[in-house]
Amino acid sequence: MSSPATAPPAPNNLKRIVAASLIGTTIEWYDFFLYGSAAALVFNKLFFPDSDPLVGTLLSFLTYAVGFAARPLGALVFGHYGDRLGRKKLLVLSLLLMGGATFAIGLLPTHASIGAAAPVLLTVLRLVQGFALGGEWGGAVLLVSEHGDAERRGFWASWPQTGAPAGQLLATGVLSLLTAVLSDAAFGSWGWRIPFLLSGVLVIVGLWIRLSVDESPVFQQARERAEARKEDDERLPPGAASRTHYNAGGDGGAHGGEHLLLRDHRVHPGLRDRLGRRLQADRAQRRAHRLGGALRRDPGLGRALRPDRPPPRSFMGARHRAVDVPVLPPWPTPPPGLSSP
Repeated sequence: MSSPATAPPAPNNLKRIVAASLIGTTIEWYDFFLYGSAAALVFNKLFFPDSDPLVGTLLSFLTYAVGFAARPLGALVFGHYGDRLGRKKLLVLSLLLMGGATFAIGLLPTHASIGAAAPVLLTVLRLVQGFALGGEWGGAVLLVSEHGDAERRGFWASWPQTGAPAGQLLATGVLSLLTAVLSDAAFGSWGWRIPFLLSGVLVIVGLWIRLSVDESPVFQQARERAEARKEDDERLPPGAASRTHYNAGGDGGAHGGEHLLLRDHRVHPGLRDRLGRRLQADRAQRRAHRLGGALRRDPGLGRALRPDRPPPRSFMGARHRAVDVPVLPPWPTPPPGLSSP
């Protein structure tokens, strides 16, 4: 079933889609890079206080690195379900996961309150961040590219990529502002939580913008084609598929068994000769069938081969149907002098 060609989107609608993807990507990269800045400033003291300062800093950056390790897994999962459920739904989910994990980090108790459970929870939330970003980045680019026109699709798809530097600049700017207006004690006590809690507001704004975007027209057409194929399959009578594919599967299995028998040195030579002649006949039959199909598709081919006779269209089809039986013959009677097993 062919679908109609996708109409080029209106310029205003396309710009709104690009802006929504750019804002959502910027918010997620803000959350992702905010963790790195906080890991360098305060996480080593708040979550790894029992370690040497250098070791605490390394452990803090190690939790930062696990987010990058989770990104490929997020891309795999979100890409799979994005093709099934839609790009828009999965992008909304990735934004919620990222914003929820970042907001939870802002509320997370430190090592002084809950002990070793604090860095464990911090690492889990960081994994959620990386998982969500793996689905966000590729999904945002895909949504814009599928909305864009063929002439400038690459240009429009490049805009979500600017969300990474924009998010890093935003995270660095917020932390710089807080360190400038707060004392070191206030920032280490409660000020570091403000940028993480601010993510909740940014996510609400991003969701409001992202929910106003339409689903990708490419995905909508693919879903319509899949539903049409499903309806066609449901209209088939029971057993039609098995009857249609019986010959291909049965012939393949029979030929495979015969080839195994021909290669088996324990089979009687007379039987191997008989099987070999039968395989040659089957090959000739398949070649005749392919020739008949070519003659049916191109009647001029038959006149070129035999100008005095019309192309045997119906004969080839009737011949194929008449001899379309299982290939493997009955097991022959052993020759004299050869005992049965």
